Parts: sequence; structure tokens; C-alpha cells
Amino acid sequence: MSAVFMWIKASWKVILPILAVAQLMVLYNVQPVDGVPFGWRVDWSWMLSVWSGATLLMSPVAAAGVVALVLINVNGEVQQGLPAHVQRWRPVAHISAAVAVQGFAVQLVALGICALVCWLCQADPRGVTLPWQLLTAPFALLAGIAVGSAVALLLPTFWSIPGTLFALFLAHRIFFWHGWPELFTTEMATWMVTGGRPIPRFLAATTWLNIVTAVAIWSGLIFVTHRGRHRPWWALLVCIAGIGAAFAIYLPFVLADAMDTYEPLG
Repeated sequence: MSAVFMWIKASWKVILPILAVAQLMVLYNVQPVDGVPFGWRVDWSWMLSVWSGATLLMSPVAAAGVVALVLINVNGEVQQGLPAHVQRWRPVAHISAAVAVQGFAVQLVALGICALVCWLCQADPRGVTLPWQLLTAPFALLAGIAVGSAVALLLPTFWSIPGTLFALFLAHRIFFWHGWPELFTTEMATWMVTGGRPIPRFLAATTWLNIVTAVAIWSGLIFVTHRGRHRPWWALLVCIAGIGAAFAIYLPFVLADAMDTYEPLG
């Protein structure tokens, strides 16, 4: 854990402000209500949707940040010079964890401030869908960071920094009009959905899809980058299981041709 704190100390002056700006930009760029900015202040569910939707910027920025930190500090020569008992993925894991901790800190502070604003404004709580609305954003960010880790280890070139940034930013557009679970970035309500709430099954599927994807990516990296004679076959099995779980979560929505992410309040 000390290595993670070391990377936090070394990177927070750059990573933390960038992630904070990304979160704030999404929170601010929402339709006003009665001419007043931060329209989400009138509805708890809308606020949570916008707060989670900040992963639209935060996930790409965090992933690209991981790639940049690895390329600058733990390039190929450094990795080759690691002691035989230290795996190539270990310093990348430390850097990824450091970026994730900073991202979670930004999300937590933003959530606290937004919750205070909604409480002071006596926002409508009827559309709140807990606990899932609190979980989609952190795990989407974690899955996005896992992508950055994979790129940093497998495609160690500086072109990977903008490539990762734009690829994750545009990922949400692939199935934009479908109510399918979302990977890496989550969409947000652009206006208050009166009389409706997010479908719990959709939010739960999004959360678990990002969890199993992150696990699959990291277990695959552990297997592929292993140094030594005895490969960790358990990592390959976990990777395959994670991929299978991701398909199992995703396919029912595809087969049902799901289009809606909100449902009427009961």
C-alpha cells in the first residue's frame, strides 16, 4: 500500500485537479431551471444521474492519465530492469490504484457537495434508486482505469495517450440509443424525468458489467505479462470467467432489445 501512496504523492498535483475539473464540467453543463444553473438541484435522482454521468469525462481522463504516468515513469527499460521476482504489472497496478483513489476522492467530495445543495433546495427524492445510483460511477471509473492499465502495458507508445482518451470518450456513442448496460462511461439525464426513476435492473447490470470487466482485464494482464516459468493459470481462468459473466449480463438486454433506462414511479 505504501507504493500506492507514493504514486498519489507524486501525481496528485496533476491528476487530482484534472479529474476535479472533469467532474465539475459535467455537473455545470446541465440545463438550468428557472434560469438558475445547476438545474439538478431540484431533483435527487437527476443529480445522481449527472454525478454518475461525469464518468463521460473522468474515465477517459483517468485512463489516459494512467498511460501517461506509466510511460513517463515505468517505461520498457525500467520494466526490464525489475528484479526477477517483481512482475511487470505490479508497478502499473500501483499507479492505477493511485489514480483510482484520487478519482474516488473527487467523486466522494462532489457527491457530498451535490447532496448538500439538493438538501438545501428541498429536491424531489421520489426517483432515487439506491444503492445502484451510488455504485455505477465508481465502478465505471474503475473499469476505465483498467483499460488504461492494459494499454500502458501492451501498447507502450505516447500515441496511446490521446488514443485511449478519445476511444473511451467515444465508447458511449456505440449503443447510445439502446437501454443496454454501459461500460466505462455512463450516460446522464439532460433534464428532470418527472414521474420516473432509473430502472434498478439496468443500474445493477451496469455496475456488475463494469466490475467483471475490470476483473477480466486485470487477470488477463497478470497472465499475459507474467515473468517466470510457471504461468498463473488461475488468472487465465478468472479472465475467461469474467468475459463469460460480462456476456451473461449483457446478452439478456440485447436479446430483449431493451430501449428504456427509466420506468414510471410505482
